[in-house]
Order: sequence, then structure tokens, then C-alpha cells
Amino acid sequence: MKLIILDRDGVINYDSDEFIKHPDEWRHCPDTAESQSPCRKPNPGMFFAVAERLNVALERAPCVGDSLRDLQAAAAVGAYPILVLSGKGAKTRSVGQLPEGTAVYPDLAAVAHALCQ
Repeated sequence: MKLIILDRDGVINYDSDEFIKHPDEWRHCPDTAESQSPCRKPNPGMFFAVAERLNVALERAPCVGDSLRDLQAAAAVGAYPILVLSGKGAKTRSVGQLPEGTAVYPDLAAVAHALCQ
């Protein structure tokens, strides 16, 4: 099984400074920033849960996000961090401190094209 992990806000859904609060706005992770949950990025708990549930390895699995914490979580599990410039991605790139080996693409369509080559 091949695996690609996609961040929600700013990657496959629109980004909101208020975050997504209603099912009509897409609700996945119930953990708030204040919860200190091991599944809240940059902690890699969510990645480990996916790997265990699907019985797949995370090493070099593409992980697409628009924030530094998305990329940090990917790097923490040995995955392949990919930054998209949609959402907060352009700001993330300008701040710097990206994990080593991070690839940068304009948007999710460009990532899909590159990964399918």
C-alpha cells in the first residue's frame, strides 16, 4: 500500500484563521491547541496512528502541508516533508527553518503531478 498524508487546512480545504469549527467546514482533529495532545502537530502521534491503523511504514511517505508544524511532524517520523505555497505555505517558506529535504510546490496539483512522474 502506498501512503500520502495530506494536511487539511490550506492544502485540501480552505484555510481559516479561526480554524474549522463545524462539520460543514470539515472537522477532522477534535484536539485544540491547548490540549497538548500527542496527535496535535508538530507532535507526530497522528502519523503513528495512521501507520498502525493501516499497517504501513511512514519512512519516506510524502506528507503535504502548508505550515512548519506539518513539516516538523513529517520529519519526526522519517517521512518526506512537502510544503505547498497555498494556505499559509508562502508565509511558512519566507520564515524559513524548514526541515532538511523539504520539497516546495505551488499547490497540491503540482505535488500530485510530481509524485506521479
